[in-house]
Amino acid sequence: TINPTHDEWVNFLTKCRRHASDILEAQGIEYSLEMDENIPGQLEMELRKNLWLIFKEIITNITKHAEAEYVLIRFKTQSNKLNITIRDKGKGFDMKAVESGNGIQNIKKRVEAIDGEVSLESIVAEGTSWIIEVPL
Repeated sequence: TINPTHDEWVNFLTKCRRHASDILEAQGIEYSLEMDENIPGQLEMELRKNLWLIFKEIITNITKHAEAEYVLIRFKTQSNKLNITIRDKGKGFDMKAVESGNGIQNIKKRVEAIDGEVSLESIVAEGTSWIIEVPL
């Protein structure tokens, strides 16, 4: 049976997967992708747009700033929420010094716009972790 909702999520995840491989492989950064293929709920235009821009911004920041050797990208569903984790093993940064950067603020605003929650942790010389949770 054709399930347009399922297809929308599959297409979105495929787009994310392709973007990550294009960008990270070009930089010689190893990565792994763990993606739930059966995400419940509608992929509304606003949700899709914001998730895409958030994803692109984080991947771009990793390639520009992290000097990462490895990136983990995980899309998991759990009790009507989508949990996105993007973690790099890079140089990390001082959270106090960078917290007000435009990229970070843009990501936080976009997560708020889709009623999500965001957690950012970075440890100098270890790497950076983004955990984003949005209701489905």
